[in-house]
Amino acid sequence: MEKRYLLPPEVAKATIKSGIAKANLSISRLILLGIFAGMFISFGAYGDIVVMQTLKSIDVGIMKFLGAFVFPVGLMLVGFL
Repeated sequence: MEKRYLLPPEVAKATIKSGIAKANLSISRLILLGIFAGMFISFGAYGDIVVMQTLKSIDVGIMKFLGAFVFPVGLMLVGFL
């Protein structure tokens, strides 16, 4: 059976390896990734605004609760870059 997890020292090594790989990206690739990150965050913010404005007539509590779930989607998409 294959091991599907990393031990803490292995996580540290994988994080360092990932950081080095990202630091060695070309300038054009970094600019492109920065643009995509901004787009993903703005999609999350726009989705949050749409949900909040759509649900404000129903209930303020539900509006804030669901709005709090929509914005982090954009942040999660940035993490997948």
